[in-house]
Amino acid sequence: MNNKWIVEPDRVEPTFDWFDITKKAESLMDQIDRALALFRQKKYTDTVRYVDKLKEKIRKFRKAGLDRAGEFSSENIAFKVLRRNNYLERLSNLKHMAYDRIMSTTSDGLIRIKVSETTQKWKEFIKGWKSQKKN
Repeated sequence: MNNKWIVEPDRVEPTFDWFDITKKAESLMDQIDRALALFRQKKYTDTVRYVDKLKEKIRKFRKAGLDRAGEFSSENIAFKVLRRNNYLERLSNLKHMAYDRIMSTTSDGLIRIKVSETTQKWKEFIKGWKSQKKN
């Protein structure tokens, strides 16, 4: 309120185990790259399952690090490396793309409609509906 600290914080100079952080981040990046390989092999269902398991693993991995050593844990810093290098975004996008491919009706992802068949079926439906309405 008066531009003064109520309790002045102690400055903590964090120490990092860069070898451990690098090893953990590279391991997770490799696993994300494996998910991309599944997608490229057109194994879309496997991709979605793998991404879901990997996201849960990363969530637990980070939580364990935060619980054990706080914000400067190797696990939390490795998570931040993934986030900063867009690996987490890639993982989410990969799941969405695989899901879209699973739900697509054609191999190229486009929905094809035969207009003449669709129009004819609607005409038949409307004709039947009108005749029921008159009765």
